[in-house]
Amino acid sequence: MAFSFGALAEYDTAQRKEKEGKNYITGDAGYDILGLMPEGSAAQKKRQEQEIKHGRISMMAILGFAIQEALYNVPVVNETPFFFHPFGGF
Repeated sequence: MAFSFGALAEYDTAQRKEKEGKNYITGDAGYDILGLMPEGSAAQKKRQEQEIKHGRISMMAILGFAIQEALYNVPVVNETPFFFHPFGGF
């Protein structure tokens, strides 16, 4: 199932890249549901840079969780329950 969604996303990306040609921006999913993308080239570039940085930080956090689980042989959910059970487990 996940493979199918990935394949569909890649197919859509290839179609958009072919259609837009030089105007295609790598990593741009082509939608802004909440309308948060600012107007103007400089502001858009800054927002795109922020998205990349936040994505990289998130990937490093997940890598840290994976390393922690591998080293201690304990699920990270049990090691850091405050991340996974907010408000005292409610």
